[in-house]
Amino acid sequence: NMFGLMAAIGLLIFYWLLARHPQFKTLHLQESFSSILILGAAVAIIGGKLAYHVAEKEFPESAWDLFAFWQGGISVLGATVSILLVIPAYLHYKKIPILPFADLISIHIALFQSIARLGCYFAGCCYGATTKVPWAIMYTNAGCLAPLYKNIHPTQLYSALILLGIFLLMYFVLQYRFKKPGQLLCVYLMCMSMER
Repeated sequence: NMFGLMAAIGLLIFYWLLARHPQFKTLHLQESFSSILILGAAVAIIGGKLAYHVAEKEFPESAWDLFAFWQGGISVLGATVSILLVIPAYLHYKKIPILPFADLISIHIALFQSIARLGCYFAGCCYGATTKVPWAIMYTNAGCLAPLYKNIHPTQLYSALILLGIFLLMYFVLQYRFKKPGQLLCVYLMCMSMER
């Protein structure tokens, strides 16, 4: 479905940009980044799905549903927290400095999240409240997760635009202003908190 497609596109663009950053070679990520990416994606999907189901009070029918990212229903916040809990331990195991790595990811990750949010829009998950604003959207496909035939806020698009803005700010401005390890991670987390 479109959610899985947008998530895959976002991940490919994220990896392409990241691999071209000078810090990627400085941290010697050429050999180990694929395994970090696979682990990060798995953790993000499971954590994001769990957080979504808890928030919506809809628990999955089976454990397999926690891996079904193409069905939508992934909490960005749940994915972020899950990655922050698991990946540092793996980086320590690989002897990759955690804070410089986290800063590098923080520069680029909001772009991936922005593109994935477009997948939320197509899947109908993470929908907004009913509204009368002229840019309201209405879902009519019974396969989507949003309520049908109601004018609702396109919160997924709001989120996608804010996340794109965070990426542009991190990529073009903040990465050149914050040099101490961990500063870009902190700025990203503050921006994400405001976006939420």
